[in-house]
Amino acid sequence: MVAVQGLSGMGPLSDGMVDVQLRVMDTCLEKPIDACTQREIGLYGEDLAASYLEARGYELLHRNWRCVFGEADIVAADGDELVLVEVKTRTCGLYDNPELAPEIAVDSRKRSRYEKLALMCYAEQSELASVRFDVIAIKLVGEQDVLLRHLFAAYSWDR
Repeated sequence: MVAVQGLSGMGPLSDGMVDVQLRVMDTCLEKPIDACTQREIGLYGEDLAASYLEARGYELLHRNWRCVFGEADIVAADGDELVLVEVKTRTCGLYDNPELAPEIAVDSRKRSRYEKLALMCYAEQSELASVRFDVIAIKLVGEQDVLLRHLFAAYSWDR
């Protein structure tokens, strides 16, 4: 896991969303962020999201869970809810548009795929009462500063 400061003392989720500023103590990256590939940035973001979720009391069930419909970044239990989490990570340079939010990349096609993933995953975790879809959007601001936005129940299951 990634060592970060700022995970303690997080308040409750309000309006289905929480913004957290983190300071990364140990990135676990072997090179500077601006030299990383998109895949490396994505995996790093998933590590940050997993650390955040564990600090909030979630039980991590799977990372990069796969089935015939694709892959879920994180599958967790929050009490008696099965939570499928899509993580979107972007770097944020000095001249980048600050309004560009990583979470807008979770489009209708991706939501539809996650609904199919949920059916398969729920078959394995049937002891959980319900399914929820969360999105964690991460902006990497330099080597150690991270802005994390957790969208709780980011979208509903359209059946």
